[in-house]
Amino acid sequence: MYQKKHDMTNAVAELRQAAKLSPDWPTPHLMLSNLLKDTAPKAAADECIIADGLTQDAKLHDRCLELEKKAQ
Repeated sequence: MYQKKHDMTNAVAELRQAAKLSPDWPTPHLMLSNLLKDTAPKAAADECIIADGLTQDAKLHDRCLELEKKAQ
């Protein structure tokens, strides 16, 4: 809902809370990664890596590697 309203501060806060409440659920980490990729590339890469560790998705792994390169 916050993302649709372009309230990124609250969107990020809610997704961080969701990730904290359900640490084994990759979705909030993926959503955070998408939200942060332009404004905070290092944080986006970190969230992607967390999600990558929770899944076996090769495409996600490749995406995380790309984000890591951009964050450097």
